[in-house]
Amino acid sequence: MNSAGAELNIQQLRAVHEVVRQGMKISSAANALCKAQPGISRQLKEIEEELGVEIFRRSRNRIEGLTPAGREILQVAERILLDIDNLRQIGQEYASPAGGSLTIATTHTHARYSLPPVVERFAKAYPKVQLTLRQGTPAQACALVADGDADIAICTEPPGVAGNLMSLPLFYIEWDVVAPASHPILRNRPITLEKLANYPIITHDAAFSGQRVVANAFSRAARPPRVALTGVHADVSKAYVARGLGLAVLAKVAFEPRIDNGLRLLKVGHLFQPSVLRVYFRREKVVRSYVTAFVVRYAPHVSAENVTAAIKGRNPDLSAMMRRLPPLAARN
Repeated sequence: MNSAGAELNIQQLRAVHEVVRQGMKISSAANALCKAQPGISRQLKEIEEELGVEIFRRSRNRIEGLTPAGREILQVAERILLDIDNLRQIGQEYASPAGGSLTIATTHTHARYSLPPVVERFAKAYPKVQLTLRQGTPAQACALVADGDADIAICTEPPGVAGNLMSLPLFYIEWDVVAPASHPILRNRPITLEKLANYPIITHDAAFSGQRVVANAFSRAARPPRVALTGVHADVSKAYVARGLGLAVLAKVAFEPRIDNGLRLLKVGHLFQPSVLRVYFRREKVVRSYVTAFVVRYAPHVSAENVTAAIKGRNPDLSAMMRRLPPLAARN
Protein backbone atom coordinates (compact mmCIF):
# COMPACT_ATOMS: atom_id res chain seq x y z
CA MET A 1 0.00 0.00 0.00
CA ASN A 2 1.38 3.45 -0.87
CA SER A 3 1.76 6.25 1.62
CA ALA A 4 -1.30 8.08 0.32
CA GLY A 5 -3.46 5.01 0.91
CA ALA A 6 -2.11 4.58 4.44
CA GLU A 7 -2.87 8.19 5.24
CA LEU A 8 -6.36 7.85 3.81
CA ASN A 9 -7.03 4.86 6.05
CA ILE A 10 -5.84 6.76 9.11
CA GLN A 11 -8.19 9.61 8.24
CA GLN A 12 -11.03 7.12 7.82
CA LEU A 13 -10.36 5.71 11.29
CA ARG A 14 -10.27 9.21 12.73
CA ALA A 15 -13.60 9.97 11.08
CA VAL A 16 -15.23 6.86 12.57
CA HIS A 17 -13.81 7.59 16.01
CA GLU A 18 -14.83 11.24 16.01
CA VAL A 19 -18.37 10.61 14.78
CA VAL A 20 -18.90 8.21 17.68
CA ARG A 21 -17.26 10.63 20.12
CA GLN A 22 -19.57 13.43 18.94
CA GLY A 23 -22.73 11.44 19.60
CA MET A 24 -23.17 10.16 16.03
CA LYS A 25 -23.26 13.70 14.64
CA ILE A 26 -21.29 14.07 11.41
CA SER A 27 -21.47 17.87 11.51
CA SER A 28 -19.93 17.97 15.00
CA ALA A 29 -17.23 15.49 13.95
CA ALA A 30 -16.42 17.61 10.92
CA ASN A 31 -16.03 20.70 13.12
CA ALA A 32 -13.81 18.83 15.59
CA LEU A 33 -11.58 17.54 12.79
CA CYS A 34 -11.64 20.87 10.90
CA LYS A 35 -13.01 19.11 7.84
CA ALA A 36 -15.99 19.65 5.57
CA GLN A 37 -19.04 17.56 6.41
CA PRO A 38 -19.23 15.93 2.94
CA GLY A 39 -15.59 14.85 3.34
CA ILE A 40 -16.36 13.05 6.61
CA SER A 41 -19.38 11.36 5.05
CA ARG A 42 -17.22 10.22 2.13
CA GLN A 43 -14.58 8.77 4.48
CA LEU A 44 -17.25 6.81 6.35
CA LYS A 45 -18.62 5.42 3.10
CA GLU A 46 -15.14 4.51 1.84
CA ILE A 47 -14.14 2.57 4.94
CA GLU A 48 -17.45 0.68 4.96
CA GLU A 49 -16.95 -0.22 1.30
CA GLU A 50 -13.36 -1.26 1.93
CA LEU A 51 -14.31 -3.50 4.87
CA GLY A 52 -17.47 -4.79 3.24
CA VAL A 53 -19.70 -4.16 6.27
CA GLU A 54 -21.82 -1.37 7.65
CA ILE A 55 -20.24 0.31 10.67
CA PHE A 56 -23.19 2.56 11.46
CA ARG A 57 -26.93 2.01 11.78
CA ARG A 58 -28.74 4.62 9.71
CA SER A 59 -32.30 5.85 9.46
CA ARG A 60 -32.80 7.78 6.26
CA ASN A 61 -29.79 10.11 6.26
CA ARG A 62 -29.15 10.05 9.99
CA ILE A 63 -26.71 7.89 11.96
CA GLU A 64 -28.42 6.28 14.94
CA GLY A 65 -25.66 4.07 16.33
CA LEU A 66 -23.12 1.36 15.69
CA THR A 67 -23.79 -2.04 14.19
CA PRO A 68 -22.37 -5.13 16.00
CA ALA A 69 -19.51 -5.12 13.47
CA GLY A 70 -19.11 -1.38 13.99
CA ARG A 71 -18.57 -1.81 17.73
CA GLU A 72 -15.71 -4.24 17.08
CA ILE A 73 -14.25 -2.04 14.34
CA LEU A 74 -14.35 0.98 16.68
CA GLN A 75 -12.34 -0.87 19.33
CA VAL A 76 -9.63 -1.75 16.81
CA ALA A 77 -9.68 1.76 15.34
CA GLU A 78 -9.17 3.30 18.79
CA ARG A 79 -6.22 0.99 19.48
CA ILE A 80 -4.63 1.91 16.15
CA LEU A 81 -5.12 5.63 16.71
CA LEU A 82 -3.66 5.32 20.21
CA ASP A 83 -0.63 3.48 18.84
CA ILE A 84 -0.15 6.16 16.18
CA ASP A 85 -0.20 8.81 18.90
CA ASN A 86 2.22 6.71 20.97
CA LEU A 87 4.63 6.56 18.03
CA ARG A 88 4.54 10.34 17.79
CA GLN A 89 5.11 10.67 21.53
CA ILE A 90 8.12 8.34 21.41
CA GLY A 91 9.59 10.26 18.49
CA GLN A 92 9.09 13.60 20.24
CA GLU A 93 10.58 12.26 23.48
CA TYR A 94 13.85 11.46 21.74
CA ALA A 95 13.85 14.38 19.29
CA SER A 96 12.90 17.07 21.85
CA PRO A 97 12.86 15.65 25.41
CA ALA A 98 12.33 19.07 27.01
CA GLY A 99 9.69 20.35 24.58
CA GLY A 100 6.06 19.55 23.88
CA SER A 101 2.71 20.12 25.53
CA LEU A 102 1.04 19.09 28.78
CA THR A 103 -2.70 19.35 29.34
CA ILE A 104 -3.89 18.94 32.91
CA ALA A 105 -7.58 18.42 33.63
CA THR A 106 -8.62 19.32 37.16
CA THR A 107 -11.23 21.03 39.31
CA HIS A 108 -11.36 24.69 40.25
CA THR A 109 -10.11 23.98 43.79
CA HIS A 110 -6.84 22.48 42.58
CA ALA A 111 -6.40 24.85 39.64
CA ARG A 112 -6.79 27.73 42.09
CA TYR A 113 -5.14 26.47 45.28
CA SER A 114 -2.85 23.44 45.04
CA LEU A 115 -1.47 23.64 41.49
CA PRO A 116 -0.27 27.26 40.93
CA PRO A 117 3.12 27.06 42.71
CA VAL A 118 3.87 23.68 41.13
CA VAL A 119 2.89 24.95 37.69
CA GLU A 120 5.09 28.01 38.22
CA ARG A 121 8.17 25.97 39.13
CA PHE A 122 7.51 23.44 36.37
CA ALA A 123 7.19 26.23 33.77
CA LYS A 124 10.58 27.61 34.80
CA ALA A 125 12.20 24.16 34.65
CA TYR A 126 10.54 23.23 31.32
CA PRO A 127 10.12 26.51 29.39
CA LYS A 128 9.59 24.66 26.09
CA VAL A 129 6.54 22.75 27.37
CA GLN A 130 3.22 24.41 26.59
CA LEU A 131 0.94 24.03 29.61
CA THR A 132 -2.85 23.94 29.42
CA LEU A 133 -5.28 23.71 32.34
CA ARG A 134 -8.79 22.38 31.69
CA GLN A 135 -11.28 22.85 34.52
CA GLY A 136 -14.44 20.90 35.25
CA THR A 137 -16.00 18.37 37.55
CA PRO A 138 -14.01 15.22 38.44
CA ALA A 139 -16.11 13.27 35.92
CA GLN A 140 -15.39 15.82 33.19
CA ALA A 141 -11.67 15.87 34.02
CA CYS A 142 -11.44 12.08 33.78
CA ALA A 143 -13.45 12.06 30.54
CA LEU A 144 -10.94 14.45 28.97
CA VAL A 145 -8.13 11.98 29.72
CA ALA A 146 -10.19 8.99 28.61
CA ASP A 147 -10.92 10.72 25.28
CA GLY A 148 -7.31 11.75 24.74
CA ASP A 149 -7.98 15.48 25.23
CA ALA A 150 -5.82 15.77 28.35
CA ASP A 151 -2.65 14.03 29.49
CA ILE A 152 -3.55 13.70 33.17
CA ALA A 153 -6.42 14.49 35.51
CA ILE A 154 -5.92 15.54 39.11
CA CYS A 155 -9.14 15.12 41.07
CA THR A 156 -11.05 12.95 43.50
CA GLU A 157 -12.59 9.76 42.14
CA PRO A 158 -15.90 10.33 40.32
CA PRO A 159 -18.54 7.61 39.98
CA GLY A 160 -18.13 5.35 36.94
CA VAL A 161 -14.52 5.95 35.96
CA ALA A 162 -13.83 4.90 32.35
CA GLY A 163 -12.22 1.50 31.96
CA ASN A 164 -9.30 2.85 29.96
CA LEU A 165 -8.06 4.93 32.90
CA MET A 166 -5.73 4.06 35.74
CA SER A 167 -4.90 6.17 38.78
CA LEU A 168 -2.45 6.66 41.60
CA PRO A 169 -3.37 8.14 44.99
CA LEU A 170 -1.54 11.40 45.76
CA PHE A 171 -3.00 12.94 48.93
CA TYR A 172 -5.94 12.72 51.22
CA ILE A 173 -8.14 15.82 51.40
CA GLU A 174 -9.26 17.05 54.81
CA TRP A 175 -12.66 18.72 55.03
CA ASP A 176 -13.28 21.55 57.48
CA VAL A 177 -15.88 24.22 58.08
CA VAL A 178 -15.50 27.90 57.18
CA ALA A 179 -17.54 30.41 59.20
CA PRO A 180 -17.79 34.20 59.50
CA ALA A 181 -15.48 35.60 62.18
CA SER A 182 -18.48 36.61 64.31
CA HIS A 183 -20.47 33.38 63.99
CA PRO A 184 -21.85 31.99 67.28
CA ILE A 185 -20.59 28.48 66.55
CA LEU A 186 -17.06 29.73 67.22
CA ARG A 187 -18.04 30.02 70.89
CA ASN A 188 -19.82 26.67 71.03
CA ARG A 189 -17.02 24.10 71.31
CA PRO A 190 -16.56 21.22 70.86
CA ILE A 191 -18.22 21.29 67.45
CA THR A 192 -20.41 18.31 66.58
CA LEU A 193 -22.57 17.43 63.59
CA GLU A 194 -25.64 18.09 65.70
CA LYS A 195 -24.40 21.63 66.43
CA LEU A 196 -23.60 22.22 62.76
CA ALA A 197 -27.14 21.11 61.91
CA ASN A 198 -28.46 24.16 63.76
CA TYR A 199 -27.13 26.41 61.01
CA PRO A 200 -27.53 26.60 57.22
CA ILE A 201 -24.85 24.67 55.33
CA ILE A 202 -23.23 25.57 52.00
CA THR A 203 -21.85 22.60 50.08
CA HIS A 204 -20.39 21.74 46.71
CA ASP A 205 -22.49 20.72 43.75
CA ALA A 206 -23.46 17.03 43.60
CA ALA A 207 -20.84 16.44 40.89
CA PHE A 208 -18.07 17.01 43.45
CA SER A 209 -16.99 14.76 46.29
CA GLY A 210 -17.60 17.46 48.90
CA GLN A 211 -21.35 17.03 48.78
CA ARG A 212 -21.04 13.25 49.20
CA VAL A 213 -18.73 13.83 52.18
CA VAL A 214 -21.33 16.07 53.84
CA ALA A 215 -24.21 13.69 53.09
CA ASN A 216 -22.31 10.66 54.42
CA ALA A 217 -21.31 12.49 57.60
CA PHE A 218 -24.79 13.74 58.41
CA SER A 219 -26.30 10.31 57.70
CA ARG A 220 -24.67 9.30 61.00
CA ALA A 221 -26.09 12.29 62.88
CA ALA A 222 -29.46 12.56 64.58
CA ARG A 223 -30.41 15.58 62.46
CA PRO A 224 -30.01 16.20 58.73
CA PRO A 225 -28.18 19.32 57.55
CA ARG A 226 -30.04 22.46 56.52
CA VAL A 227 -28.56 22.95 53.06
CA ALA A 228 -28.97 26.61 52.16
CA LEU A 229 -26.95 26.65 48.96
CA THR A 230 -24.99 24.33 46.70
CA GLY A 231 -22.18 25.89 44.72
CA VAL A 232 -19.41 24.80 42.38
CA HIS A 233 -16.30 26.65 43.51
CA ALA A 234 -14.74 27.13 46.92
CA ASP A 235 -14.40 30.84 46.17
CA VAL A 236 -18.14 31.10 45.53
CA SER A 237 -18.92 29.26 48.76
CA LYS A 238 -16.65 31.56 50.78
CA ALA A 239 -18.25 34.63 49.23
CA TYR A 240 -21.65 33.53 50.50
CA VAL A 241 -20.26 32.57 53.90
CA ALA A 242 -18.93 36.13 54.18
CA ARG A 243 -22.47 37.40 53.49
CA GLY A 244 -23.86 35.30 56.33
CA LEU A 245 -25.78 32.76 54.28
CA GLY A 246 -24.32 29.76 56.09
CA LEU A 247 -21.33 27.63 57.02
CA ALA A 248 -19.32 26.08 54.19
CA VAL A 249 -17.75 22.63 54.23
CA LEU A 250 -14.58 23.00 52.16
CA ALA A 251 -11.28 21.30 51.51
CA LYS A 252 -8.79 22.70 54.00
CA VAL A 253 -6.41 23.69 51.20
CA ALA A 254 -9.02 26.18 49.92
CA PHE A 255 -8.74 28.39 53.01
CA GLU A 256 -6.15 31.18 52.91
CA PRO A 257 -5.89 33.03 56.25
CA ARG A 258 -4.16 36.08 54.76
CA ILE A 259 -6.87 36.53 52.13
CA ASP A 260 -9.92 35.14 53.95
CA ASN A 261 -9.36 37.46 56.89
CA GLY A 262 -13.08 37.92 57.60
CA LEU A 263 -13.58 34.18 57.91
CA ARG A 264 -12.45 31.49 60.30
CA LEU A 265 -11.48 27.87 59.66
CA LEU A 266 -12.99 25.35 62.08
CA LYS A 267 -10.80 22.25 62.20
CA VAL A 268 -13.44 19.55 62.29
CA GLY A 269 -11.79 16.96 60.06
CA HIS A 270 -12.75 14.26 62.55
CA LEU A 271 -16.40 14.79 61.56
CA PHE A 272 -15.90 14.20 57.83
CA GLN A 273 -14.34 11.29 55.98
CA PRO A 274 -11.28 12.44 54.00
CA SER A 275 -11.36 12.16 50.22
CA VAL A 276 -8.49 10.78 48.17
CA LEU A 277 -6.94 13.01 45.52
CA ARG A 278 -5.69 10.99 42.56
CA VAL A 279 -3.84 11.45 39.30
CA TYR A 280 -5.43 9.71 36.32
CA PHE A 281 -3.67 8.47 33.19
CA ARG A 282 -4.93 6.71 30.11
CA ARG A 283 -3.91 3.07 29.99
CA GLU A 284 -1.37 2.04 27.35
CA LYS A 285 -0.70 5.66 26.40
CA VAL A 286 2.94 6.68 26.15
CA VAL A 287 3.58 9.51 28.59
CA ARG A 288 6.39 12.01 28.08
CA SER A 289 9.07 12.13 30.78
CA TYR A 290 8.15 15.69 31.74
CA VAL A 291 4.62 14.49 32.59
CA THR A 292 6.10 12.12 35.16
CA ALA A 293 8.31 14.98 36.37
CA PHE A 294 5.24 17.17 36.89
CA VAL A 295 3.47 14.52 38.97
CA VAL A 296 6.54 14.02 41.15
CA ARG A 297 6.90 17.79 41.63
CA TYR A 298 3.25 17.96 42.69
CA ALA A 299 3.52 14.93 45.00
CA PRO A 300 7.21 14.44 45.93
CA HIS A 301 6.41 11.39 48.07
CA VAL A 302 5.29 9.56 44.90
CA SER A 303 8.33 8.13 43.16
CA ALA A 304 8.91 8.43 39.44
CA GLU A 305 9.31 4.63 39.43
CA ASN A 306 5.76 4.19 40.77
CA VAL A 307 4.35 6.56 38.16
CA THR A 308 6.22 4.84 35.33
CA ALA A 309 5.26 1.37 36.57
CA ALA A 310 1.59 2.26 36.78
CA ILE A 311 1.54 3.79 33.30
CA LYS A 312 3.13 0.65 31.86
CA GLY A 313 0.61 -1.60 33.59
CA ARG A 314 2.92 -2.84 36.35
CA ASN A 315 0.78 -1.87 39.33
CA PRO A 316 2.76 -0.53 42.29
CA ASP A 317 1.84 -1.46 45.87
CA LEU A 318 -1.26 0.71 46.15
CA SER A 319 -2.00 -0.48 49.68
CA ALA A 320 1.39 0.74 50.84
CA MET A 321 0.88 4.06 49.04
CA MET A 322 -2.49 4.53 50.74
CA ARG A 323 -1.00 3.83 54.17
CA ARG A 324 1.65 6.51 53.63
CA LEU A 325 -0.68 9.05 52.02
CA PRO A 326 -0.08 12.58 53.39
CA PRO A 327 -2.73 15.30 53.69
CA LEU A 328 -2.92 17.91 50.94
CA ALA A 329 -1.42 21.04 52.43
CA ALA A 330 -1.40 24.66 51.33
CA ARG A 331 1.32 25.46 48.79
CA ASN A 332 3.64 28.45 48.64
